[in-house]
Amino acid sequence: MLSYLSSTAFSALPLCLIISLCSFATSNLILIPESLSFEASVLALATFAASSTSCGVVDVVNSFIVPNCDYTVVSKPIRIQDKKHKKATLVGPMIREHILQEQWYGDKDHILMYRSHALDWPTQDIVEWANAKGLKVYFYGNLTPEEEKLVSEDFVHRPISETQFVKDMVDSKLVIGTSGTQLIGELAYLGIPAILIPEKGQTEQELNAYLANDSYPNMATISSQEATPEKLDELVANLDGLGIKHAEDGTKDAYAAIEKWIAQLKT
Repeated sequence: MLSYLSSTAFSALPLCLIISLCSFATSNLILIPESLSFEASVLALATFAASSTSCGVVDVVNSFIVPNCDYTVVSKPIRIQDKKHKKATLVGPMIREHILQEQWYGDKDHILMYRSHALDWPTQDIVEWANAKGLKVYFYGNLTPEEEKLVSEDFVHRPISETQFVKDMVDSKLVIGTSGTQLIGELAYLGIPAILIPEKGQTEQELNAYLANDSYPNMATISSQEATPEKLDELVANLDGLGIKHAEDGTKDAYAAIEKWIAQLKT
């Protein structure tokens, strides 16, 4: 049994590979979305365990997610050097194919805000900060009732659209968003300036934000309580390496790990 842990990054793998994996009578492909807080916490534990000297914790974590799992491939926003555990492999961010062709210029008059849930963000302060600089805000995600009152031509609530989201992201002056694996990986790949606000209480998001802040010069991390206009000015002024690739696509590493696992099934 193979478990694959990622978010929307799985779209980087073609259907033919999924079918070929499932065709083995002795194996199954199970997709585990990073959507629940419990799963997010388990993923954080798996990351720490896979980079430590003890593989026993990895086995325990796998047993919580997929009992009797034979092999796990974990995609994270930072390429973490693991200890070559027999049952788990860490790979870097898996970049979607249409992102690979993009380039960041930041020549439009907007910032992009992304948040998957309605959280306690100082959205009004962020919007006023952006508008004072002559920038509109394109917002993706669920709005609170108070945020719905802010909607205007300067604060645009975008409907969910992968194509439009990518366009708004690569055209934006700045991205302010939560610290999910996929978003961080693609921001790092394109060198897009970003402020990350991890979802409170989400261990996996907090870990991602810490790693991104430490590894990528084009990103900075703050809590929602710290997102004041003065702090945003300070962080944005110190962002560096804009428009430069800071992360490699981890898709080939994922392929290699899966192919190695399949080869072992044949022996």
